[in-house]
Amino acid sequence: MDSYSNDSDSVRMDRAIAEFLQQTEQGHSPNRREFIEKYPDLADQLHEFFACHDQLNQDSTDNESSLYSATVSYSGSIDAGSSLHLGPLPFDLGPYTLLEELDRGGMGVVFKARHRTLDRTVALKLIKSGQLATQEELQRFQREARAAANLSHPNIVPIYEAGEVDGLPFIAMGFVDGHTLAKRLADGPLDAREAAKIAKALADGVSTAHRHGIIHRDLKPANVLMDADGQPLITDFGLAKQMQYDDGITQTGQIIGTPSYIAPEQVRLDSDHAPELTDVYSLGAVLYAMCTGRAPHAANNPLDTLLKVLEQEPVRPSKLNRQLPAALEQICRRAIEKKPEHRYASAQALAEDLERFLKDEPLASWTPSWQHQISRWLRSKPVLAAHVFSIVPISLIVFVTAWITRTEWTYYSRHLAALFLWLALSLALQWWEDRRKSQLIRSIWSTLDVVIYTVIIAMAHSPRSPLLIGYGLLIASSGLFAKVRFVVSMTIMVVVANLLLVIAVPDDLANRPHYVAIQTIGLAMLGGIIAAQVKRIRALSRYYESAE
Repeated sequence: MDSYSNDSDSVRMDRAIAEFLQQTEQGHSPNRREFIEKYPDLADQLHEFFACHDQLNQDSTDNESSLYSATVSYSGSIDAGSSLHLGPLPFDLGPYTLLEELDRGGMGVVFKARHRTLDRTVALKLIKSGQLATQEELQRFQREARAAANLSHPNIVPIYEAGEVDGLPFIAMGFVDGHTLAKRLADGPLDAREAAKIAKALADGVSTAHRHGIIHRDLKPANVLMDADGQPLITDFGLAKQMQYDDGITQTGQIIGTPSYIAPEQVRLDSDHAPELTDVYSLGAVLYAMCTGRAPHAANNPLDTLLKVLEQEPVRPSKLNRQLPAALEQICRRAIEKKPEHRYASAQALAEDLERFLKDEPLASWTPSWQHQISRWLRSKPVLAAHVFSIVPISLIVFVTAWITRTEWTYYSRHLAALFLWLALSLALQWWEDRRKSQLIRSIWSTLDVVIYTVIIAMAHSPRSPLLIGYGLLIASSGLFAKVRFVVSMTIMVVVANLLLVIAVPDDLANRPHYVAIQTIGLAMLGGIIAAQVKRIRALSRYYESAE
């Protein structure tokens, strides 16, 4: 521990430590938050002492007697240590006896416990940071209790009691003897009718919450408990929002929810207009996971997942599960539409359509417009769409120009042939990618783009400089994939292709070496700038991911 330069601070620190140790030796559980409030100017030293004290206790405890100690990182003034410190289980905490640990999340730990007076088994949730909980953590904990306390529905875990014992905030919930839906999905997708029944029950529960003005905002398989009878129960209202109440916990610019299951408007931070439709999306995402065994969007890191949520159409469920009925796929796809106005108008409407499916009745009529279907296609195949919407117009321009000039039909026909070949190969590569997801396909495609475009430029009449803008567009478009290596490889290919073009097929530009040098440096700088921007975004993503 650091030495203290101020003598009076040192004396007061010794007094605080002595008081803490005396209470500990007497068998009490000292309230650390009260100590910090009592000695606010010694907060840093006290945090350090608590961390050392807990570490010493942990080191001296035999491995067979598991002494529970949770480590948590903080931002701000609290930045240390093991703060929730309980004795070996079973452990008495107020009227409850903690029997075993059930689960732990980002903020809380859930124990199976017994209320000794009422002789009732409950799930007791405690804040992971215990007596060192920040004000924001306490407010979020209270929000969870307040949001679910007044909800009575067979598919929502009931709240029995919330309060504080020995300085530890707690929530006593109904005990569910089962496992999470996430654990069940680890074995693969569910039967279609089973998935529909679970989704309907969840939608009914969410609809009840919405009628009470509560938006869950973090619906996902991990927050759905399955009881012994196979009935789902929604839990963890820690991120819930009460429409008539704003506690100011959620800060501006903060994304709420789990990346694979949140709606696009939650990523864009513009869900205030119809916040209940974010839960409809999440219900649809959970249904998608039950039908396919995987989330609609998933990647190796949160940034890539959020980009998919915003920009890409998920793979059609029937491609991942050939036995999936078309009607259930239609329900699933409608629930996870990118635009809120295209989804079900409410969780109740979703539940009603699921009921129709289970009764083998026609679904509620909904026919996507042709504009909407085109939009879906663009999101599902963005790379192919970019090629189609660039190659086709250019081909039409070349064809019209050839038809007008007539005398140069042979010249223009070579360009048309190259463009048609480019389009045909792009279609073939898209077909290949649909059947085998591989980074190799994307690498082949990018190489093909550079080669064919270079051939087209080589066949053009001099001066060819207006066509060189395409090289810059190829580099710029590579940045949309948010991969530094991809941007660098595309830049290298473009620079090499440009130099080979100047050497092999010289024109007026080749007679001015300084122009070639300026152009080459410009392309390299463009690639470097885009790669630097992508690297910056990646760094920020890793920072916020590690800060969670």
